[in-house]
Amino acid sequence: MRQVLAAMDDPHLRFDTVHIGGTNGKTTVTWLVENLLAAHDCRTGSYTSPHLEQLQDRYRLGGKTIAPEVFTSLVSRTSKQITAWEKDNADQLTYFETTVALAMRLFKDSNVDIAVIEVGLGGRLDATNVLESKTAVITGVTHDHIDLLGGSLAAIAEEKAGIVHPGCRLVTGKLPEEAIPSIARRVAETGADWLRASVDYGVRFAQVRAEGWTVSIDGIRARYQDLTLPLRGRHQVEHLATAVAACEVSLGHPLDSESTQRALATLSIPGRIEALSTAPVIVADGAHNAEGLTGLGRALGEEFPQEHRILVVGFTGSRDPGSLLSPLAGLFSAVIVTQPEGGIPAETVAAAARTVFAETAVEVAVPPSEALETATRLAGSDGMVVVTGSLYLVGELRAIISDAAEGHTDSSPD
Repeated sequence: MRQVLAAMDDPHLRFDTVHIGGTNGKTTVTWLVENLLAAHDCRTGSYTSPHLEQLQDRYRLGGKTIAPEVFTSLVSRTSKQITAWEKDNADQLTYFETTVALAMRLFKDSNVDIAVIEVGLGGRLDATNVLESKTAVITGVTHDHIDLLGGSLAAIAEEKAGIVHPGCRLVTGKLPEEAIPSIARRVAETGADWLRASVDYGVRFAQVRAEGWTVSIDGIRARYQDLTLPLRGRHQVEHLATAVAACEVSLGHPLDSESTQRALATLSIPGRIEALSTAPVIVADGAHNAEGLTGLGRALGEEFPQEHRILVVGFTGSRDPGSLLSPLAGLFSAVIVTQPEGGIPAETVAAAARTVFAETAVEVAVPPSEALETATRLAGSDGMVVVTGSLYLVGELRAIISDAAEGHTDSSPD
């Protein structure tokens, strides 16, 4: 990545960055940080991955996803440089590396003051780790991608702490005890300034409301009271506190309360306990590991009154469906198992689901569009459909629901 970016005149060195890693909540915190910084008169950009529907959804400027024509122009401007480098070096960028290179070019050409960049996987060896940001965030550490990052929380934390560089200011969300020594070692090696949830900042008050949450946060530099967070899930409250702390650190001063509330007022994060439809209520959440699905289960119990719920679920990757589904036991009237493209076979997931949901009807419906149709019929107008297990599944069905709402006849996500 350094060689490729050098051939592009090092666009990643032309703006300040906030680098965001962690197991869960990276995209949410990225969006929150960018919105907050934009509300404080910063020219901002952000990059997240993966995308839900269209590739350009990974790229935002000033808190808004770039238009298709902007993305097309970006690819046109950048592709010749990448192709020339590949030819000269007899090497080829991966898909992810290419998307990162495009982000760096976009932010340089757009003259952003600060870009908020989400780590793709891990941290130490991630393509985004060319940044050496002055502000780094680790949202949390749990078990995920253990085949690549290690089987212990200590090993996973060590990989994620790789985004901490000399002179960095590190903000961390709540961490398990097993992860702390790995991060502490990296902080000691780099001389980073470490600011921790529940030690240096945290949530003072949180109450669920019809529109989301009312939150008060003890930041690093100030207290922020009676903020309205229009997101679902108690875990999003913790992510807001982390985002506020990261912005305080990045800006070097307290946030303006009015600007902070303005940044939150219209916030909506696709695929994160997102309500997509009514009659029945359809909620999509890209949770794909045990912590994420635990958060979803808690949110259903706390924030959604519907008792007749139908689950649509499918997984990708090398995951244990039984352990992932366990936090959702007892919450659904029926379970429809499907298979995202390249995902775990539906019958494999269904076998685990029949054990977890022992008293609940479990059936298989492939492709995902059929699963959604079945679940919607079973839910009826007064029930609820919950789609989860994979961001790819959520993206596919989200596009279908969106097309149906707009009266389109073509339900293809492409």
